[in-house]
Amino acid sequence: MIFYLIISVLGMILCIVWYRLLRSYGQLNSAKFKVIHHIEQHLPIAPYDAEWEVGERGENTRVYQPFTNIETKIPWIFFVLNLAVFVKVGVSYL
Repeated sequence: MIFYLIISVLGMILCIVWYRLLRSYGQLNSAKFKVIHHIEQHLPIAPYDAEWEVGERGENTRVYQPFTNIETKIPWIFFVLNLAVFVKVGVSYL
């Protein structure tokens, strides 16, 4: 039983690290697009800005929902599953 407790705790830690990694990539991606939009101001064409305009600049979630917002929910689903195993085994252990 202690094996399942340890595995579920490690699973929860992994989920937290996974979530933080996804957030970091999302922040890095946002920074890269700021740089791209700045560069596009000096070019004759701005395809990334045009794409962002079509996506209503992220203001309408029916038109565009950032991938990171969706993607970061997945680690929490697995976190809850690991927590459920931890609680179930922990209650049984007592």
